[in-house]
Amino acid sequence: IQCLPTVELADRTESEVEAILDSTIMQNKLYYFVSWSGYTPNDRAWELDANAPKLVWEFHHRYLHKQALVYALLLMELTIKGGDNVTKT
Repeated sequence: IQCLPTVELADRTESEVEAILDSTIMQNKLYYFVSWSGYTPNDRAWELDANAPKLVWEFHHRYLHKQALVYALLLMELTIKGGDNVTKT
């Protein structure tokens, strides 16, 4: 998987997530493609933590197929951390 660039905004601490547009797994971590309130589409960024639980839930509820990414990531973490307890086929 190719790593996608993230965008750093100087005043990110005061920014609010407007929408979660996509999700992907990069380097065994789940990232969300976030649109920020008050910013242009050029400022959208891949974020490790969207910090918007309601929007994350709505995104995965709307795009059920994206939940597979979450489950795949959890399975990878279990395999890496506790390989002895994972059933291998």
